[in-house]
Amino acid sequence: IQDTGQPLTPTNILIERMTGYGASRTTPHISNGNTFYVQRNGRTVRDLERVSANSFAPRDVSIRSSHLINNPNDICSFGGSDTRPEEYIFFVNADGTVGVLHSVISESILGWTLWDSTGQTDNADGYLDSVMTMTAVNENLFWVTNRNNVVSLEKFTNFDELDIINECYLDDAVAIQVASDQTISNIPSHFYNKTVHVIKDDGSYRGTQTVSGTGTLDASLLNLKYEEINGVIFADRAYIGYSYFMKLETMPVDFQYPGSELTGNRRRITRVKVETEGALSMSVNGKTLFNRTTASGLIQQDQARVDGKQDFRLLGYSEDPTIEITQTLPASCGVMQLVSEVTV
Repeated sequence: IQDTGQPLTPTNILIERMTGYGASRTTPHISNGNTFYVQRNGRTVRDLERVSANSFAPRDVSIRSSHLINNPNDICSFGGSDTRPEEYIFFVNADGTVGVLHSVISESILGWTLWDSTGQTDNADGYLDSVMTMTAVNENLFWVTNRNNVVSLEKFTNFDELDIINECYLDDAVAIQVASDQTISNIPSHFYNKTVHVIKDDGSYRGTQTVSGTGTLDASLLNLKYEEINGVIFADRAYIGYSYFMKLETMPVDFQYPGSELTGNRRRITRVKVETEGALSMSVNGKTLFNRTTASGLIQQDQARVDGKQDFRLLGYSEDPTIEITQTLPASCGVMQLVSEVTV
């Protein structure tokens, strides 16, 4: 530490201790004006915030989310832009998962989530099966992955998607088109004998199908067509790829009233109101409120997104009741607010 404008020399250098918690060998990263680093135990993330000229406060920003931190070996951040004010910090864990922190320091917002496909059977071949390192360049994320002992450099393309009409919520997505023989071919070889999800280019979900050993799909089973009308060819286009599942779970719902509290007592979440934005599918504690599907199980009609407050009625008592929002379809699901009623 040296005064501004003064040259740094071996005789006037002064090193002051900022914190005694210790840090891992993972390189710290600056985001939102603070320095984020992994503590030596590999399970805690702290940030250094300047509180005075020569004083810093090492806050624990993962105190309630330490189960999402597993000896990170890399850190990168994704700054805000002219279309998206949020800032994100990514912690690449030793097990190939990624702990993601959404931070707004001025509003004391620290929201954690985990990117993990290692436990999703239908997505066993997804990119997040084993992430090795990540970096952010402008509006794009790049990561090095290891899938089946094949190391690749991949690009995360839909992080800041502005076109909500032609969305594609798929991992490793590639565009396909129906041929004149009503088949889909020329599919990349790494999809052979794999089960993929299919989304038409208008955003409608067409279900799953296993790619043949020769790299083809049956378009008729996906309700995709090739037609020629008055000399004009209409060939449906779609995307194929691996799906990823969403799971949001709150801390145990508690309540404190004069003279006592409910911690450790059996209680029941009787009602949950969820404010949605642009949602197409959602379940709360296993109860599905809406699911844009037809009788055949395909989202082919009624693409209207659901906005506003949705009401769930739940059953069952527990000593640690939580609210769990899940989605297993590759579709839009916006959650803005949760309100719950608890019975004791």
